[in-house]
Amino acid sequence: MKRVLKSGGYFLTQQVGGLNDKDINKKLGENLNPELLQWDLKNAVIDLEKHDFSILEQKEEFPLEQFKSVETLVYFLKAVPWQVPGFSIEKHFDDLLKIYHIIQLKGSFDVKMHRFLIFAQKI
Repeated sequence: MKRVLKSGGYFLTQQVGGLNDKDINKKLGENLNPELLQWDLKNAVIDLEKHDFSILEQKEEFPLEQFKSVETLVYFLKAVPWQVPGFSIEKHFDDLLKIYHIIQLKGSFDVKMHRFLIFAQKI
């Protein structure tokens, strides 16, 4: 962005943070990608400020995401393979069964997403 924007130009971004859906990984016995663990609002702001951006607005949220069936969770994990690399029903069957029981008991398997927004201006 530093190379593309003129001085005074604006940059608005909404990002998925490194802790996104960490409870899925935890329940499936899988680690989060260690390269992404530090990807959050604080570190993104530091990087932008190092590259001559002034932060005008910033916000970080952890909204709730609900899976109301194991089938929906499986579909999600097939659609976003970076969340749990190597995911398969066979490999994670016992953990999926535990999640199934959580859904039967509580009505959903709840996890926190991780999102942040930055509005910045190039100095």
